[in-house]
Amino acid sequence: MSIQIIKAGLLDSVQGLPSIGKQQAGFSPGGSMDIIAHSIANALVGNKKEAAVLEMHVPAAVILFTHETLFAFTGAAKSATLNNETVYSNQPIVVNAGSILSFTNQVHGARIYVAVHGGFVNKKGKLQKNDVLATAQSFDYHFEGIGQLHALTLGWTANTQEFYRSNNIRCIQGPNINVLNPREIEDFQHKRFEIDIQSNRMGFRLKSEPIQHSLLPDLLSTGVTKGTLQLTPSGQVIVLMADHQTTGGYPRVGTVISADIASLAQMPIGSSFRITWVSMLEAEALLLAQESNLQQLENACKFRLQEYFSEK
Repeated sequence: MSIQIIKAGLLDSVQGLPSIGKQQAGFSPGGSMDIIAHSIANALVGNKKEAAVLEMHVPAAVILFTHETLFAFTGAAKSATLNNETVYSNQPIVVNAGSILSFTNQVHGARIYVAVHGGFVNKKGKLQKNDVLATAQSFDYHFEGIGQLHALTLGWTANTQEFYRSNNIRCIQGPNINVLNPREIEDFQHKRFEIDIQSNRMGFRLKSEPIQHSLLPDLLSTGVTKGTLQLTPSGQVIVLMADHQTTGGYPRVGTVISADIASLAQMPIGSSFRITWVSMLEAEALLLAQESNLQQLENACKFRLQEYFSEK
């Protein structure tokens, strides 16, 4: 079973979850920028969360389904066009062979995630026109009449609103926060940071009023991670994202908490936000609550899918 890219999008690619445990050897974790949307898309089609999905930007690729399958899309797009019909995000959709999916409607974020039943076989690099993406598992159900309907939604939608924030990103203070004096640390929270056009999967460059700080001429290159806030000599901030390098020499003044990485990843170029400092204990509690909510959603999707297909 496979799909075909009939029109290339902007920097679209196949992504899995980050590869953990290899940074000490110089390998970036990579993986989907928005792990929440990635995981929900997989849950909606009955995949394990680590299954590979399409990560798409706007304008997104146009996709041809070469076989009947179950798919879902999450993230920035609230709706899409499947042949001549409108379909909506965060719900499982059975689609017939020969159907064409395109994202021509307004989006509310930066990245769209498309999952198909069985997951995609990993393919490195940017997707090009005519690329054929194989799936790791076939779809074994057949629905009479779907060729006339083009798509069959299963009648329920996942609520994803609780996983995302807007205009405020929470961070813990970093090991080099001492390059700022106490007043500058407090003022840091009152600045508005805008995502610069020179941003990508490696990191978001943030524009703001320059941040006054002390220089650390003897600062050695040290380990960094997804969400690290690096303060440059010009007083601007870079926040590292999925394809970040494994070490860096700029002061690490903070780290975006894991629970807010997905929200940041969905902010498009030109959007702005403020930063709020939280404690490590708060960050851990927020992550545990998010993971619990995600697990509940995944369990609900699994139950609904089993219930629906057991009747077929």
